[in-house]
Amino acid sequence: DIDCRPCFKRECQNQHLKCLTELSPKQVLDSIQKLEAIATSSC
Repeated sequence: DIDCRPCFKRECQNQHLKCLTELSPKQVLDSIQKLEAIATSSC
């Protein structure tokens, strides 16, 4: 988890770019799969 998220900015105001350097593709895919599971179970 990144403390400054979600900022939705094009440039990092904290100058560290943690969302690009510390967030792995696997973390993104895992989050997408969790959201998909929630969305399909509530239909």
